[in-house]
Amino acid sequence: MNGSIREAHTAELCNCKLGTGQSCCTNLWGSKATFQQHRIEFLNRTQETRTQSVFAMLKDSNYTDQDVTGQPVGDSRWHYSVNTDLGQRAVCKGVFLLAYPIGHATLTRIQRRIKSGCTMAHDKRDDEHIFKDKDERKSLGIIGWYIGYAESMGDWMPDSNELVVPRRDRQDEYEEYELALGDDAAAYSFFCRIIGTAPEVAHIVRARRLLNFQHCTKCDNLNAAVKAAHKSNDAQTIATARATRAAHHAEVRNERLEYYRNREKGRTSNDHLSLILDKWDSNKTTVPYFARPPGHWWTALKHEVLEQKVLGVLVHGLPNCHYFYTVNRTVSGGANLNIEGIRRTLVDLCRTRPLPRTLFIQADNASDNKCWTVLLFLAMLVYHGYTDDIYFSFLIVGHTHEDIDQVFSVLSRFLKQLGHVLDPQQFEAELREAMQKSAKATFSNVLSVLDWDTYLKPSLRKKVPEGIQHANFEEANQTKVPHTFWIHKRASDKRVVLHYKELAADPIWLPPLATGGGPLVTDPDGIELFEPGFEPKDPAQVAPQEKEFFAPRE
Repeated sequence: MNGSIREAHTAELCNCKLGTGQSCCTNLWGSKATFQQHRIEFLNRTQETRTQSVFAMLKDSNYTDQDVTGQPVGDSRWHYSVNTDLGQRAVCKGVFLLAYPIGHATLTRIQRRIKSGCTMAHDKRDDEHIFKDKDERKSLGIIGWYIGYAESMGDWMPDSNELVVPRRDRQDEYEEYELALGDDAAAYSFFCRIIGTAPEVAHIVRARRLLNFQHCTKCDNLNAAVKAAHKSNDAQTIATARATRAAHHAEVRNERLEYYRNREKGRTSNDHLSLILDKWDSNKTTVPYFARPPGHWWTALKHEVLEQKVLGVLVHGLPNCHYFYTVNRTVSGGANLNIEGIRRTLVDLCRTRPLPRTLFIQADNASDNKCWTVLLFLAMLVYHGYTDDIYFSFLIVGHTHEDIDQVFSVLSRFLKQLGHVLDPQQFEAELREAMQKSAKATFSNVLSVLDWDTYLKPSLRKKVPEGIQHANFEEANQTKVPHTFWIHKRASDKRVVLHYKELAADPIWLPPLATGGGPLVTDPDGIELFEPGFEPKDPAQVAPQEKEFFAPRE
C-alpha cells in the first residue's frame, strides 16, 4: 500500500518523524493489495463496530498529560499505532485515520469518552456492558437459544468461520424464541440488542437478500410450521415440527459434505478432477460501473451501459486454479456458454496430460446448467474416451452459496472499494489486480461460443424422458428432484448411460426397476442417452459451428 501512503504524505496527512528519521508511513504495508484488503475489511463492518474497534485500540494504548520534560500540557498526547502485515507500527494521527477511516470528529469523541472513563464507544452500550443479574440471565438465554437455532438450520461458509442462517425478519426469529422460552423470554428490543452485539454470536450472520442464496420456500414453510406448532402448546407437535425442519437442514449439510468430499478427491488424486462453475452477479460486471451513483446525470444514462457476464470456473487443487470468462450481450449465452467455460478449462488443464478418469462438476440449479445440452456434452466426453465417469451435481435450491461465490465476493468488495470502472480494459485489469495473490488466475474474453445445441440434440435418444428437472415414477407413485447425475458406460455393452439421485446420501442410483409398489431398486441399464447410429462425432475431428450473434440492441 506504499503508493496510497505516499499520497497521504503528499497531502500533508503525515508530517511527523516520530524520532525515526523518516516518515512514519514509509514501508508501512507490504503491498498495495494488502492495504486495500485491510481497508475493505474495516469498511465492511457496521459503523458501530468500526468505532468500537477504534475505541478498544485507543483504550489499550497509553496517552500522556505531560511533555518529555514532565511538564503538564494542555491536551493529552495520544499514542497511535496500526497493525499491518509487517507488524505493529507507531504512526501519527493522520496515518492512523487513513488506516482506520472514521473521521476527525468521531476520533475526538472517542478520545473524550476514554478520558472520562467510559467503557464503550457509545452511550447506549455502557449500561449494557455490565449486566444486572436478571439481564445477564436473559442475555445468556438469548445467546444459547440463537446458537442452537443457527446450528440446527445454518450453513457454514467455505473458507470462512461464518455460519449463515436463512434470511428471516428479525421479528419472526424473535417470535420463535419467545414461544420457545415463554415467560423467560426477554423483550424484543433486548433480544435484537444481544443478537447484534454479543461476541458469542458474532460468527452467525443472516443471508443477504438475493446475494448469498436463492429463496428457499421449503425453509419458509418449515419455519411457519414450527411457529404454528409452538402456538399449539403441544409438546409432541412442537418436537415433530422442529425435527422436520432439522431433517431438511441435515439434507442440505449432507449435500454440501458430498461436494467437499469430491473436492478433496480432486485435490489429492491424479485420477480425479473437481471443478465448480457459476456466474457473477451481472450488476457488478457492467461497464462503466459505479459503486455509488456519480450524479443525477447517471439516472438517464445507467441503462446504456455495456452489459457483460462473467462465468467463473474454480478448479480444486493445491493450489486452486481460477478461470474467468467475460462475454458481452452480443454473444449467445445459456448452456453453450457454460459448456464453453468447461471446455476451455479442460483444454488448458490437460495440455500436457490426459484428462483424469473421473470428473466431478458442481453447478447451480439454473436451467442452462441442468439441461440435456450440458448432459449430452458430458456424455460425449465419455463416449469418445476422454474420461470414464462424470458426476454432475447441484446443491439444493436456496442453499447454493459455495467457494466460487466467495471468490466473487472478494472481487465485488475490491470493485466497491475502487469506486468505479470505466471501460472493459480497466475491468479486466482490476480483476487481475484483485486476484494477484492467486497462484493461478486466467482471464479471457469469449468472443463467440460453439453451437452445441445444434451439434448434440440430433444424438439424443428419442425414448429418453422429456425433462430432467423432475422425475415421476408412476410405478412407485413418487416424484424425485435429481441433484446428482452419473454419466458412464454400461458394463454390458459399453453404451453411455445416465443414472441419478435425488440426494447424494440416497442409497441407490435411479431410475428404478418396476417393483410393483415396493421399494425402489436401481435399474442397472440406466437411461441410454444416444440414439444408435446417431452418436455425436468427436469434436476434435468435426467441430460444431459458431453460434450466431444476437442482434444489437436498438
